[in-house]
Amino acid sequence: RPGTRAYREHGATVDPVLRDVYTRRLMKYQERQKQISLQKNTEMVGNVFEVLTDGISHKDSNKYTGRTATGKVVNFDFAETGDILTGKYTMVKITRAHPTHLTGKEER
Repeated sequence: RPGTRAYREHGATVDPVLRDVYTRRLMKYQERQKQISLQKNTEMVGNVFEVLTDGISHKDSNKYTGRTATGKVVNFDFAETGDILTGKYTMVKITRAHPTHLTGKEER
């Protein structure tokens, strides 16, 4: 990347063989991290957590999104009444785990 020390020292002409090695190592590391994250998130399924609501999910307008006290992202279904407000806490039961986030349902 331009502006980095490596770029200043080696320029844009990094050996393609080395770039392939670096890319494979990074992909292997990222895949392992996904496995670890999914394993840890799976342990949370079935539990109820207090979630600070960020607002309606950008990907699904039928869900809210928020974060647990430990910063885990949770996308969750909300009650028909729609009385959840951004910046408020709500209790959410985790129903599904993903490597990058959790899915849940508001507990009433």
